[in-house]
Amino acid sequence: MEQTIKIAVGCDHVGLPMKRDILSYLSKKGYQIVDFGTDSGQRTDYPIYGKRVADAVASGDCRFGILICGTGVGISLAANKVRGIRAVVCSEPYSASLARQHNDANILAFGARVIGGATAEMIVDAFLGAEYEGGRHAKRVAMLTDIENGVADIGALAQQNIFRAGIDIGGTKIGVGILDGEYRLCARETVPVSTMKDVFETVGTVLDTLCARIGITRAEVVSVGVGIPGTVSADGRSILKVPNIDILTETFADDLEAALGIPVTMMQDSRAAAWGEYLCGSGKGLRSLICMTLGTGIGTGIVLDGHVYHGGLGCAGELGHLPAVPDGRICGCGRHGCVEKYAAGRGLDMTARELLGEGAAAADLFSAAENGNQTAVEAISSAVRMLGNTVVSAVNLLSPEAILFSGGLAAQKKWYLEPLIAYVKEHCYTSGTMPVLACAALGDAAPLIGAALAPLAAAAPGITAK
Repeated sequence: MEQTIKIAVGCDHVGLPMKRDILSYLSKKGYQIVDFGTDSGQRTDYPIYGKRVADAVASGDCRFGILICGTGVGISLAANKVRGIRAVVCSEPYSASLARQHNDANILAFGARVIGGATAEMIVDAFLGAEYEGGRHAKRVAMLTDIENGVADIGALAQQNIFRAGIDIGGTKIGVGILDGEYRLCARETVPVSTMKDVFETVGTVLDTLCARIGITRAEVVSVGVGIPGTVSADGRSILKVPNIDILTETFADDLEAALGIPVTMMQDSRAAAWGEYLCGSGKGLRSLICMTLGTGIGTGIVLDGHVYHGGLGCAGELGHLPAVPDGRICGCGRHGCVEKYAAGRGLDMTARELLGEGAAAADLFSAAENGNQTAVEAISSAVRMLGNTVVSAVNLLSPEAILFSGGLAAQKKWYLEPLIAYVKEHCYTSGTMPVLACAALGDAAPLIGAALAPLAAAAPGITAK
């Protein structure tokens, strides 16, 4: 940056000694300086000098401003009340540099009680030596101006022309999709795992293909969310527990991020399904729901008060592993008698083989019930009661506004889903208002859509639906 630029400098009484040092430092470097005071060590009020410097910068008379008080906080707050000012408080050079590069900050503030003179000089050098990058940051800086101008819903503006990628990882296939700013699934592709030599290269190729299909480039994709069939940390960066899927290594998020050049967030796939339904499926307009995927096993995702609920230990929602039969069938989790070993697909396959012979599966059990086989009818009814008790427990514990069901078994309405809903309605505790009990809307795309929106899951006080 050329050192002929004009810099406005101001401070309160606490910052006066450091300001004098900074004035001398800037002068030696050839900068033009306008000193807005204070020039006295007597107690004074920092808003006076914050506004003076801010006015000089906002008017264009000075290119940048530097403000000093005890911590830098109060005087920066005063400056930020002036339209067009983006004042930042920095205590080290890295933040000062990024404040210019990413935020187009025009006033630097620091605290005389917080840092020493040498550090202050390094911060000033970092701030004045950095250039605003524009590009992807320009829209966000423009949003700050929208706030100043009283735009009511900058969130709606923020979502325009934003694209997010979602990846749904399974044992045999990987789904990749792109969502637009209205959370609509614009393009989607599924790739068999067996055909992949390099998963990161393959995902990148598929992502580029999808981008081309909808007329954008990878650079316009702001984030990538990945649905994982296992337990993921709340921050979406660490895999805590996964089945035996080779590609899901300890450094998977970091490796994928490096390969794609896009920030990556992971989420357990069942939680991703719930998050997707909450934002743009059957849960739109609600604040709490439970989404149960009834497939080969039972996956459960929970959204409470607009947030994905992970639990204090990260294992919330494992309803399929509630004990149902003492010393019962061995489960993949290593325990015996879990409800999913009786009421989900693999469990019903086992029941079918026990009742109908080797080679029979859950579909045969439902066919037998339809044909009047009372043994099959009672077996399915028993499974429904087991699952019903599980759902009732969840309703009584969490009191959600909705329980949503998806997965292959949810399509078995006559013998499975409708009796399940009836059982829950009969047995759950309510204060008079029954939770919505219905099918999920997004189908098998729910985990991918929810994964794409996983970066929003950490927002506070909770993201609302489109």
